[in-house]
Amino acid sequence: ERVGYLAQLGLDYGWGPTSLCQWVLEHLHITAGLPWWGAIAGCAVAIRIVMAYPALIAQYESVKSREMRQNPLYKETQQKYMMSMAQGAKMSPSELMEMRMQMKLLQQQAGVKMWKMFLPMLQFPLAIGMFKLCRGMTALPVPGLESAGTLWFTDLTVPDPFYILPCVSAVMMVFSMQRALPFMAAEQANMMKKLPWILGPIGIIVTLKMAAAVQLFFAMAALMQYIQTTLWHMPIIRRLCGLPPLDIMIENANYLKQSGPVQTGPGGVQYQPPRTIKTTASETTPANKPKEASPQFENPLTFFRDMRQKMSDKVSEYQASSGVTDEKKAANEYEARRMREENEKYWARRDEQKWRQEQKKNQKKR
Repeated sequence: ERVGYLAQLGLDYGWGPTSLCQWVLEHLHITAGLPWWGAIAGCAVAIRIVMAYPALIAQYESVKSREMRQNPLYKETQQKYMMSMAQGAKMSPSELMEMRMQMKLLQQQAGVKMWKMFLPMLQFPLAIGMFKLCRGMTALPVPGLESAGTLWFTDLTVPDPFYILPCVSAVMMVFSMQRALPFMAAEQANMMKKLPWILGPIGIIVTLKMAAAVQLFFAMAALMQYIQTTLWHMPIIRRLCGLPPLDIMIENANYLKQSGPVQTGPGGVQYQPPRTIKTTASETTPANKPKEASPQFENPLTFFRDMRQKMSDKVSEYQASSGVTDEKKAANEYEARRMREENEKYWARRDEQKWRQEQKKNQKKR
């Protein structure tokens, strides 16, 4: 075997992310001497390492964007724009242009470049290329791939017999998304908390019958994503990268218990005030202590209904605050229609008077 071995077998993808993944995979297997399962896992690690710097740039832009969103002028402008779009109101081109220019000017003043926040999406072409490559290798199959696995999945050309790899992928994805919930706005967090429970089962179903080579790549990629998310939550890593502490980034503390403890001090040490004993009031005993409501699982199917309801509530709130209600609109339309009718009647009477005057003049001439 030598570099180019897969192309000789018929796996020639030309130029693109798939060929790049193939080049890296062959070097890990042939040059570095890793088995096929190790080379596939190594490609997932390599993709995550390459995407570390774009992810860091996105973190910087996220901090700038958060500071910009706290600007009252930006909040007011964005709210007007979103409410007008939600109501389907027709804005004049000049008003729309002025509002967009104002938001763009505020972004320039804050130094925010929105396109940098999408840099982590560069990993998707590489992930798709690696998926195509693994699927092509198992479809041939590549000689020796039937015994190139490890642990319980020794055959990389067939699905995981115990379905562990698809479950690992889904669980790691859910954990990664939940770690970000405390740092989202309340409304966004309420919607995002249900999304993992939708994508997780879908991911398991989609990858359940795929070859173990593909399942291994997805599981390793999800594991590396969780590790990267955990590293971004470590205070020492944030200090080295120049990122602000997490305690000032928290916007929704209700999800801290769900996503795990957040370390905000060096070494994970947090200040806790001393306990005090109240002597003037009776203490609550376990017998009369109210029971805390245990968290219950919400049906993920209500995700879209909640999103639509929240949008409707926002529109109603904006209409109530600005005084623009349906009754007032109907009254204004009625007044405008009545004025038009009165105007038409007035001009009709004028035309009729002119016609009668002309008839009288004609009769006198005769």
